[in-house]
Amino acid sequence: MFSSHYLSDVERLAERVVMLHDSKVLIDNSLDELRESFSIALVPHRPQGTSDALLALPECLGVRVRSDAVHAVFRLDPEDACALIVKKLGVNDAMCRTAGLEEMFIEVAGGER
Repeated sequence: MFSSHYLSDVERLAERVVMLHDSKVLIDNSLDELRESFSIALVPHRPQGTSDALLALPECLGVRVRSDAVHAVFRLDPEDACALIVKKLGVNDAMCRTAGLEEMFIEVAGGER
């Protein structure tokens, strides 16, 4: 077991990652799973309800409103996350991508869920 706030070290050394925040387990997966099956979606701001609509989607782990867009973390690969956003919300201009551990933690721990 290795505990650190230096997620770049964790990324180099760990096989499995458990992210904790406020005494809650946010993520508990192998590092390979995190790299392949999790993504961050950047959804342009809409007049209303983007955060709530994203939070209601299955596999959405958290949402964070930023000045550039609404950031949402999904337990889906980027392609499937964007497809879900298009299908359920009708948003065609979301950008979905993978993220490193530090960015993923900031997005999940710093947002709503």
